[in-house]
Amino acid sequence: MESSTTPFLPHVFRQSPVSATFPPKANSWQSGKITEEEARKKQEALRRRVAEPGKANDQRMRRKKYADAENKLMKAVEAGELSEEAAKNRLMQFKKRLWPDKEK
Repeated sequence: MESSTTPFLPHVFRQSPVSATFPPKANSWQSGKITEEEARKKQEALRRRVAEPGKANDQRMRRKKYADAENKLMKAVEAGELSEEAAKNRLMQFKKRLWPDKEK
């Protein structure tokens, strides 16, 4: 006796209600808008952009370095190792190195 059920074929795309509503989109190189080499270059650029630290992370790191330097200089002033004016000057120099594009 033969079975009337359909065999399981994992490589065949089965349409579910969701996939029927939202069919998969063809990307640019599959549709022929760009070449495979151009697609590879775009993908590599995207990977590099994602891998690089963002500006927000960079800004947080700068602020943390500035706060650490400020705390260290304040402790030196409290210990009498440095005058308050010298600490302010060093902190301003450090700030200019961290944010060279800012004018203040």
